[in-house]
Amino acid sequence: MEIMVRRQKIKERKKMLDDLKDMIKRHEGFSPEPYFCSEGVLTVGYGRNLEAVGVSETEADYMLDSDIDSSLEDLRSIFPKWDSFPDAKKIALADMRFQLGYYRFRSFKKMIDAVNDGNWGKAANEAFESKWRRQTPNRALEIIEMLKN
Repeated sequence: MEIMVRRQKIKERKKMLDDLKDMIKRHEGFSPEPYFCSEGVLTVGYGRNLEAVGVSETEADYMLDSDIDSSLEDLRSIFPKWDSFPDAKKIALADMRFQLGYYRFRSFKKMIDAVNDGNWGKAANEAFESKWRRQTPNRALEIIEMLKN
């Protein structure tokens, strides 16, 4: 009997939480982009106060996983032979794509062409000669070394 009572309480709590969630969503609305609410507080999603709450490491890891998935999907569309690349080169290109984003990564046309031609030395050199390398030298030099070797 005690187990049935506990299950009923769990069911009632879940219903209450679902109803609460629905109400908050309805009142707050959803914004995928950060915005300033009526009180001037930076907010995102369903009224998430970024200034007071921020994001937890768990939430940040979830977002990172999602961003990595998007980057890898994009890289597969740029590099037809992506699946045959050595892991170190995939990691290097994915880190670079993550940092630069969709459009800026695509601006590395000569590097992309070199990778698609299998000319990793030229690809590394194109990355080395870039403004990106001068702006973020530590990260860029590590990636360039991975492309070379």
